[in-house]
Amino acid sequence: MFGFGKKPKSEPTPAQAMDLYAARVAKAGLILKTDMSTAPFVKKYPEMRGPKVSDRYREFFFAAKSKGLAEIEQLVPYVDVPDAPTLAEQFTQTRDDEAGARALLAEFPPATWGYYLPLSRKYGTLGDKVVMGPGYKLSQQRSAYRLNFIFQGLEAVMGGSIKGRSVADIACNWGGFSIEAHLRGASHVLGFDIRPENIAKARRVARHFDADAIDFQVQDLFEICPKVGDGCHQAAI
Repeated sequence: MFGFGKKPKSEPTPAQAMDLYAARVAKAGLILKTDMSTAPFVKKYPEMRGPKVSDRYREFFFAAKSKGLAEIEQLVPYVDVPDAPTLAEQFTQTRDDEAGARALLAEFPPATWGYYLPLSRKYGTLGDKVVMGPGYKLSQQRSAYRLNFIFQGLEAVMGGSIKGRSVADIACNWGGFSIEAHLRGASHVLGFDIRPENIAKARRVARHFDADAIDFQVQDLFEICPKVGDGCHQAAI
């Protein structure tokens, strides 16, 4: 789910790399799990294991399910992180720009979004939080899980913080991960996606979060990857 742009001068063995990550994670007060046990956050929301998946994911999902490995987003190794509000959620709770949220949803209605991003105390990209249907609430849980899982883990293996680091968000979709990286203090964030409509939404949401500094681009993965991996970004998600 995340990687690093710069390689060490001498490549460590897989075992040495695992020990290094485990030490960094332990220093952050977290635990690096290397077995197939279910992450506690997934256990909290068992409905996240539901079979609602896209056609291209369906074959993998049912093959994994037949082996008892159908936990959503379950990678090994993984960093066992605590349940905590995302910085995006905290930002919108503090600022509570309901008028701005309404204006954004007038431009891009809830039906045009595929996943949840918070916009104010009352609204998210999927509409009014109080009246969201089960599918939308599931998306809200997935969003919180992914942001927590990835960013707390990333910060742990990068010394406890990504402040002052350069981050590339590959296939950024509507910018949720880019915005979270920006709010967590990344010095430069590049978010790119091949679909212009996704970048249009990402730029609009970034304005809502006062995150205009994020560099959102319409780019092809195979064209930009050599640039991303050439030491210009310290982390890629």
